[in-house]
Parts: sequence; C-alpha cells; structure tokens
Amino acid sequence: MGRKPQGRVKLDLEVQEAILSMTMLSESGAPTTLGDLVANAVQSLKQANAFLESNPIMKITAENLLRGEKRAGNPTLKISTEGEIYLSLSEESPFPEPQKEKLPSLDKIREQARELGVDISDLGRQKIKILKRLEEASHTNELMTLSWS
Repeated sequence: MGRKPQGRVKLDLEVQEAILSMTMLSESGAPTTLGDLVANAVQSLKQANAFLESNPIMKITAENLLRGEKRAGNPTLKISTEGEIYLSLSEESPFPEPQKEKLPSLDKIREQARELGVDISDLGRQKIKILKRLEEASHTNELMTLSWS
C-alpha cells in the first residue's frame, strides 16, 4: 500500500514570486496581481481578528462560549483563512501567577544561621520557618546596630 500524501510543501521563493506576480482581473474588472490580492486578503483578515480580540463584547462572548465547551484557557474568537469563526484557546492566563522563588539549600541556610548565631535546631528541615527566623534575627541585629550608632 502506498502512503497518502499529507501536509504542505513550501515552494522556493522564486516559484512563489512568479506565481504571485501573475496578472488577473479583480472583481471590479481592474487588472491586479495575485500577490496584491493575497496581501489585501491577509491584511483584511488581520484587521478582522484584531477587532475580535479588542472588542469587549467579543471577549465576553468568547468566555461564555468557553463555559459551554467545559474547557479551560484564555479564549478569543478568530477568523480562519477559510472564513470560519472559531474559538481559540491559549493556555496562558491573562493573570499570570507569580513565580515561586527557589529556596536555598539547607546547608546554606544552616551556614547563615551559624554566622548570625541563631539556634535553629528545633526547626529540623523546615526551610521556610528557618528562613523566617533568620530574617527576624537579621532585622533585630540591624535595629541593634542602628541604636548603637
């Protein structure tokens, strides 16, 4: 059995330019090139999609359509090159979550505690509690240094 042809094959730039430079008659009967016609269509499609994305009523419509689909994501309405309107979902949230900081290693935290003279033996491996205690001790040391100045 042979394989079924699938997908697209991008043509060389020279071949594309030759095809797009072909002259044809527009709907009004005026001569135009295929390239100009395609460029106008692409520009019109971009304008239409920009309108859908920026219009508050279309945003609400997209959110309501998304609820009906019972899916998650950031919805927007888009128009395809075939002229069909579809619901586009991106995984990125319009309200990004703050990135969590990676905590330093326990060895580094213990070394800092020794330098500050803070006892952390009762906290075991609880990094966040240790860091809070070190922060309080550091703040206390700063206040004491300021009061001696």
